[in-house]
Amino acid sequence: MAWFSRKPSRRERAPGVLDSGVWHSPGLASVCGALRRSDQPAVLDLGGSSSESFEFLGALAHDIVVQDIFHSSGEPVGQRAELFRFASADEVSLPAPADGQFDAILAWDVFHYLPRGERRAFGQRLAALCAEGGRVFVIASQTTPVPPTPIHFKILGDEEVEYVLGPARVEAPQLTTREVEQALAPLVPERVFQLRNGLRELVLGARAEPATGGS
Repeated sequence: MAWFSRKPSRRERAPGVLDSGVWHSPGLASVCGALRRSDQPAVLDLGGSSSESFEFLGALAHDIVVQDIFHSSGEPVGQRAELFRFASADEVSLPAPADGQFDAILAWDVFHYLPRGERRAFGQRLAALCAEGGRVFVIASQTTPVPPTPIHFKILGDEEVEYVLGPARVEAPQLTTREVEQALAPLVPERVFQLRNGLRELVLGARAEPATGGS
């Protein structure tokens, strides 16, 4: 008997409806394209671990670090998860800059779960981990209500990501494109994509300083 596995398929949804399923991810596709042009790239994935994501990233990257920040934060998930927030940027567990820098950082929706006043401090920590020529991938919601806990993302392909989330929603994080760009400065905004589910994907890059000639 032969067994076949089939990944979930994308289905038509009404605009602005954020739910579980497979979503088109042009921002991720942009990052993957850059990784394929890199020599032995390193990736930091801040989403929950999954066999699908690890298998996909393993074919692209030389080194992969998965830092499941929600489940490693010490919050009592399942008890008062509807109130989940990082109180400060320092509470988010990240590798130390001395541990190496990354050619791609998948920040996903982490910014949503930080107080507004802490987003820049967190962005600066991410920027310090981004290698020259590297990129940071962020999902941002300005007006779309989000789940009370971070979405679980499974990478199925260059442009396909499966979202796993429950039915509950909390108020929109009011995370604007400008705020993400300011938080991650001096990284340079490269691409912004508006998704059908109401979220935005942003890709920011670390560019080398131009060489200055002496007289």
